[in-house]
Amino acid sequence: MIRKLFRYGLIGILIGSLTYLAILIMQGTTTVTPQNIFSIWLMSLFIGWLSMIFEYDLNILLEIVIHFVVTLALVIAMTSYNGWFGVLSKRSWNNLFMFVIIYIFIWLGIYLNQMIDAKKLTKLVKMRNKKS
Repeated sequence: MIRKLFRYGLIGILIGSLTYLAILIMQGTTTVTPQNIFSIWLMSLFIGWLSMIFEYDLNILLEIVIHFVVTLALVIAMTSYNGWFGVLSKRSWNNLFMFVIIYIFIWLGIYLNQMIDAKKLTKLVKMRNKKS
């Protein structure tokens, strides 16, 4: 269980950090503080852990809704902690739309990565079956 928490947490931090850097690049020059970085890492860690919900045999739509809503709540908490919420709330619909787009892109990236891994495993199994 500790290994799983570490793995999911680390993947969450990696995805969150990459996403944060991509947003910074799109926005242009922005001041980044240690508080910002720490909050991004902490939020990303929790989102990574939250992703463990997909290992349970629940309804996939329910899992996605739970993951989406809790992720959105974590993002709102992080933006509030960093003092960004006031600025972001002025364009709330635009920011919600951007959140959904980013969420979809991350999901597509994870899906494509899993498809590539599955194809590699299938190829490996076929090669082993031919040898035996």
